[in-house]
Amino acid sequence: MKVLLIKPRFIKRALNAATPPIGLAYLASYLRDKERSAKIKILDMLFCDETYLVEEIKNFSPDVVGISALTIEAENMHRVALLTKRISRKIFVLAGGPHPTLFSNDVLSDGNIDYVVKGEGERTFHELLLSLYAGKEPIDVK
Repeated sequence: MKVLLIKPRFIKRALNAATPPIGLAYLASYLRDKERSAKIKILDMLFCDETYLVEEIKNFSPDVVGISALTIEAENMHRVALLTKRISRKIFVLAGGPHPTLFSNDVLSDGNIDYVVKGEGERTFHELLLSLYAGKEPIDVK
């Protein structure tokens, strides 16, 4: 299981501050505890460009890309999803964070985003990963 977690801040630097992606760090820690064999990488795009993102996705070859976005980062989230699906339609793209939680219907209207994880997503994200890797429809995931 290979999971790439992305904080999408590279297209428009809307926030002029270097804040660490704490939510993604919590999520990665939880997943590492539950799935010891999983390879998990966090990519904070604050100081990177699209070329770097594309190369990272190609080189890491994740099964799942998780994107955490504030509303101010929504445009960037959709761009990351598009770039990911251009590389491979087989990569599952999951969106979480404040924007997808509040505007899940809008986020899911993007054909490049497969699932939304609402609220505090550690358990839900993990359950969703297990369901996807088992080849099941995640209809029972809360």
